[in-house]
Amino acid sequence: MRSDDADTHHADVSVEEERAVSAEATRGEPRIAALDGLRGIAIALVLVHHYAQSMPVRSAADRALSAVANSTWVGVDLFFVLSGFLITGILLDAKGHASYFRSFYARRTLRIFPVYYLLLAVLYFVLPWFGHALKGTAAKSPAWFWLYGSNILTARSGWPDRPVAHLWSLSIEEHFYLLWPALVLWLRPRGLLLALLVMILGAAGLRMLLLREGASADAVFVLTPCRIDSLAMGGVLTLAARDPGIRPRLTRVAPWLWWIGCLTIYLTLAGDAGLHWPAWSIAQHGLGYGLIALTFAGLHGVMLDDVASHRRFVRCLSVAPLRKLGQLSYGVYLYHLPLESMARALGLHPVHLAERGRAAWPWVLAYMLGNAFLAILVAWLSWHLIEARLLALKRHFAYGGRRG
Repeated sequence: MRSDDADTHHADVSVEEERAVSAEATRGEPRIAALDGLRGIAIALVLVHHYAQSMPVRSAADRALSAVANSTWVGVDLFFVLSGFLITGILLDAKGHASYFRSFYARRTLRIFPVYYLLLAVLYFVLPWFGHALKGTAAKSPAWFWLYGSNILTARSGWPDRPVAHLWSLSIEEHFYLLWPALVLWLRPRGLLLALLVMILGAAGLRMLLLREGASADAVFVLTPCRIDSLAMGGVLTLAARDPGIRPRLTRVAPWLWWIGCLTIYLTLAGDAGLHWPAWSIAQHGLGYGLIALTFAGLHGVMLDDVASHRRFVRCLSVAPLRKLGQLSYGVYLYHLPLESMARALGLHPVHLAERGRAAWPWVLAYMLGNAFLAILVAWLSWHLIEARLLALKRHFAYGGRRG
């Protein structure tokens, strides 16, 4: 995958909406406000990654910013771990209720589908009237996007048009939603843990196998079986946090897991261009994504223990602006590349802006801030005009009584 096309993922699970499954079903963790802030950080990483792509490098500061932008794609794994953690908790809370499948899928549909399909409708049916039709693989194969298979299309044909290049990760999320509820319902905790460990080890092995057989780095980056380990890592964290025998040890080791993980990532995966994964070796591809997911699991674990040494960190993640950005992150994620593509079409590409100075970074920074403001504004409008109104309908799909 070229750096210019690299993409990350947004986890569309609202902590505030989804942690309270229902008054009857809430047996797990209370809502952790800092997780909204963590989502805000993750979407900020996504924006930096995309908006600083293709920037020219003329100075040491340019090289530093480029290396950072090449690394902030790790927001995809942060979102995946968070999704695995929250969704597994929701399903465990709802397990045994009569409306288990109906309520879960109805609530997910209300959260995900309306604005996703609204975006596709605008891109495919509205913008062509204004001379901005999609022209690449997205135009030739629209069904892959309408049916949440864009990650498969990307693996087969390369990265599609920039306005829809980020939708591959939502396909992975949907595939997870299709399979995981049944496994959570049918398996006991020990069997569920075994399934999660198989996913983690299997994804690492599959990445190395496919690369050895000639598959592209792009393919192993976007295919669901190759990236399921990050979601599974979140599920392992949920099971560990709910086990009274494991949880105290988890909260003690979590800070070490985070710091040692960051150091290991720096020593084994980073180069002069940052975490530029298209240049990774087979071993780095095989083990790197799992290492990043494990490190983010440690970060999540820090927030599960309310001890004095962690409270300042948790308070920083719980500040209102960061939590609000986390609340809007699904909309920001959906809209940010289509909006930025329009800016590029108007000649506001970072490369063109940077021609005005000896160093590119001031222009790229201004470009990032301007586009981020626009994406957040549109996401705010989307939230208040569409998403919040639809989420209110979730009250009709509360998890019902217990099965006989």
